[in-house]
Amino acid sequence: MNFTDFGFWPRFLICLAVVWIIKGAASLLKKELPGWFDRVALASISLYLLASVGALTFGIFLLLASLAYIGIHLISVIPKEKRWLFLSLYIPVLLIPLIYYKYRSFVAEEILGWSKDTFDAILIPAGISFYTFQKIAILVDAARLDSYRPRFLDFANFASFFPQVVAGPIERKEELMPQMERFRFTCNWDNLNAAAPWLALGFFYKLCLADNLSPFINRDDMASAWPILFTTFLFGLKIYFDFCGYSLIALGLARLLGVTLTLNFRSPYLSANIRDFWRRWHVSLSYWFRDYVYIPLGGSRTRYWWAGLLLVFLLSGIWHGAGWCFLLWGALHGIYCVVSHVTKDHIRLPSPIGWTITMVLVFAAWLPFYETRGDILSLKLSILSHPSSYAPSLLQQYAASFDTWHLFPLLLLLTLCTAILIVEGISSRRDTYYQFARHPLVIALLVTLTVWFGSSKGNDFIYFSF
Repeated sequence: MNFTDFGFWPRFLICLAVVWIIKGAASLLKKELPGWFDRVALASISLYLLASVGALTFGIFLLLASLAYIGIHLISVIPKEKRWLFLSLYIPVLLIPLIYYKYRSFVAEEILGWSKDTFDAILIPAGISFYTFQKIAILVDAARLDSYRPRFLDFANFASFFPQVVAGPIERKEELMPQMERFRFTCNWDNLNAAAPWLALGFFYKLCLADNLSPFINRDDMASAWPILFTTFLFGLKIYFDFCGYSLIALGLARLLGVTLTLNFRSPYLSANIRDFWRRWHVSLSYWFRDYVYIPLGGSRTRYWWAGLLLVFLLSGIWHGAGWCFLLWGALHGIYCVVSHVTKDHIRLPSPIGWTITMVLVFAAWLPFYETRGDILSLKLSILSHPSSYAPSLLQQYAASFDTWHLFPLLLLLTLCTAILIVEGISSRRDTYYQFARHPLVIALLVTLTVWFGSSKGNDFIYFSF
């Protein structure tokens, strides 16, 4: 669901109003509502908002949630020594919808060599990668316990909690399930005060920064190396402010309801090395691959740890999209992390140098991430490999292609992005991130800037396609 779509907020607020009218009426009549009322209301709101995204998304979600719930109960009656065999057969069943909708054409055309006209184009259910992984995680967690049988209503809320179901964070059972089990609708100042900074900052990142960067990203300009590099740089900024913006809004919506979600981004563009970057970028996905793929393969305890690490990043690449370019992006980060791990005890770089190298590597890898056309990517890499493409005259020609009316807002936007990243760094102390947004005056400023300068084009969040 698109939090920046004006259609979302009337639906959400009407649902809340209905809940409070019922609770208020019960209070006036001095009737005590049953203990399950709040949890039923939350599940109803989540499912209604998810259904508003589309029938396909809603149907596939219900299918996967049902299979996961059934699987948890089957696991509880299977002896522990046989549970992993069961999972090895059952998890592929959960992956069938994801493979069919997201990877069908890629496998058929790129791997099997079938004609591109073999299949008609199909829509990918929104968020299928996110909620598929969440369901797999709770199955694996249930297999590790002696006997785990969540109540249906609690599981329904865990599986469908609307702020995070479409684009994460990918929440764990031990973090979110207890909150769903004791959930109550509460309207108090503490919830509003906790939610406001995340909502204000999230909308500012998305509408003011990410969406306003979009018009300046020209993927087809290959006159020289400079526009390719500049486009890659702008895309790196856009994807951060876009996805981080979504995650912060989700965090704020959850806090409004008294629920705490994982902080999915922790100022990743302040990282001093590539390993630190992956502890800060898309945190819930990074930890998912660590706990459910890397560690079960042996983690750092095996002599072939590097192979497990490369596999994790290749899987991360293909998770993001069906294409060789995404695999290349994953392979690059896998190689980065292997080299970083090998050299961490032998090479000590000053923080500014480490940060510079990390940012160069991260932004360079964004090229195959956004340029998913293999032939165009090859052409761009060819241009970047020729020294003549960096001639000053070409740079001057590229700069001259912007007229003043286009150059000034771009420079202003880049200055604002730089200032925000600097403030992120200054305010991040002792694992507290985005502290600057918690001051009332800053919240008011962010809201004002969003109202004045926020893009009205309503661009979807980038990670909706994943």
